[in-house]
Amino acid sequence: MMSEKRSRSQIARLLNLLREPVYFVDGQWRIRFCNRACLEWLACREEDIVDRRCAFHSSFDLEPGDALAAGLCPPPGAFEREQTLGTVACLTPDGQLRRRQARFLRVHDGEGRPALLVVVADRDGTDTAPQVTDVAPDAARQQSQALALHEQIREFRQAVATRFHAHLLVGTSAVAKRMRQQVEAAASLTSHVVIVEPPGGHGTELAKAIFYAACPDPQQCLVPLPCEELDPDILRNTLQAFAAIPLPPGLTHTFILEDLHQLPWPTQQVLYEFLRRAQGIRVIATTQFELMTLVSQGKLIEDLGQMLSTFLIFVPPIRERREDIPLIAQTMLEDCNAKQSKQVMGFTSEVLDILVQHDWPNNYVELASVVQHAHNRAEGTLVGTGDLPQDFRWAFQRRLRSLKEPEKISLPAFLAQVEKELLARALRRARGNKSLAAKMLGVSRPRLYRRLVQYGLIPPDEE
Repeated sequence: MMSEKRSRSQIARLLNLLREPVYFVDGQWRIRFCNRACLEWLACREEDIVDRRCAFHSSFDLEPGDALAAGLCPPPGAFEREQTLGTVACLTPDGQLRRRQARFLRVHDGEGRPALLVVVADRDGTDTAPQVTDVAPDAARQQSQALALHEQIREFRQAVATRFHAHLLVGTSAVAKRMRQQVEAAASLTSHVVIVEPPGGHGTELAKAIFYAACPDPQQCLVPLPCEELDPDILRNTLQAFAAIPLPPGLTHTFILEDLHQLPWPTQQVLYEFLRRAQGIRVIATTQFELMTLVSQGKLIEDLGQMLSTFLIFVPPIRERREDIPLIAQTMLEDCNAKQSKQVMGFTSEVLDILVQHDWPNNYVELASVVQHAHNRAEGTLVGTGDLPQDFRWAFQRRLRSLKEPEKISLPAFLAQVEKELLARALRRARGNKSLAAKMLGVSRPRLYRRLVQYGLIPPDEE
């Protein structure tokens, strides 16, 4: 045992002499050693980074040490190859993302288990795109595609993570940019906000994004409340309790009312009376219907609807922003990596094509469920079509068949429909005069009568 410790100490001293940053990752994705050059590059102490888990993700709400470790994550599959080339990143205290090329070398720890020795370039910058080695060209291409999506997400989160905390805000489409602008505008105000979302629209997540985008004071509270069967007394007591918590001038506590369209009428009255009198409470409501529509249907108190409708945000269905689906799905997959021991790099091109073409009737919730299922089933570095839920694959295949199969047209039925329409038009223009209608169509009156009866335009016993 003493000999083994002495050997490790000698190796550590040798690695500390190198000018290149070097670190060691064990089979549980934990950083076990960083040399001096690595600590200098990361601008941290050894206790800030060692023993941190460096999973393949770029999640929000990370502690400083965990954020540093996430930037050093090896690509999934690196433990199965002799070496892998990739990119690691360091988030500096001033918010800059510094990238360097890295070589991930497979080694073994003292007990013979796979581990990684990572050698990082001694200067910032990457000369080549993220890549892997020792795999077939097609696999390398698809893995490089996943790594590129990972880098896009890392850039996005580095730029806006302190302001936005929502999957549906990830993307480069005009829709994604507009939603980020709306969240930023809502965060700059203290007025009430209503989020009108489609089924499965993740409106609560967007409401949280508005709260955190304002960089809230630690004293400010965020309270999500499901509206379905919300008891009036419970709501009254909750509102009063938080209203009694003192806040500096201009600050408010935020209540997220989930599914406002399900709020019982007596509870609506409590909410309206409280908001009409109280200060220091802000409401962000989610609903699948516009408030004035609910008012016109008698499902919402009109004064409450007008009070809450100060700022409206509409969440579009995911099918209206198909170009963002690869990034959104990759973000969800990496969040699974952050929560679980299994690490998956991304999706095959075939899976991405399926995800982009699917109509997603339940929107973001449905996509998250499919990604979670695929992550659980995936056995390789990438999610393949066989990892998708079976019912999801069947639904997609049925849709493809319906698109490929041309619509069958029966000529006799088509001509009969045309004749019926001409007869009906002639009868209307003749104001019901059958002799005039027959003359207009160039047929005898008996023939016209037979056709009218045949197509059900007049009863058989009319004449």
